[in-house]
Amino acid sequence: MVVLRDGQLATGTGKCIQVWDVGRPYPTCCTTIPDGAFALTLLHNGRLAVVSSTDHGVRIMNTHASAVTTVLPAKCLFLVELPDGRIVCAMGTYSSKIWPTRVLERLTKKT
Repeated sequence: MVVLRDGQLATGTGKCIQVWDVGRPYPTCCTTIPDGAFALTLLHNGRLAVVSSTDHGVRIMNTHASAVTTVLPAKCLFLVELPDGRIVCAMGTYSSKIWPTRVLERLTKKT
């Protein structure tokens, strides 16, 4: 799970991603995205990076629109964003992929 910039909480399971408004007396589910997630991380641009539970692909999502904006051509188990905006994907035993910031910016500008 990860806290979004607007204070909402994104949670991922093997079946779906849910965005919760936790600023109310009783938390309310605002959005359910039917693609499950093994890992979530909040990116500096406010989007959510997700490792899909269906194919281990990396998807960049706009949670407010419930939409995938970018799909990175990688299979991943875990991911994290570095302070300079690069995304590191752990791809298995002793292997990883680092997506440079300029590549991510180019990919996300298309959508």
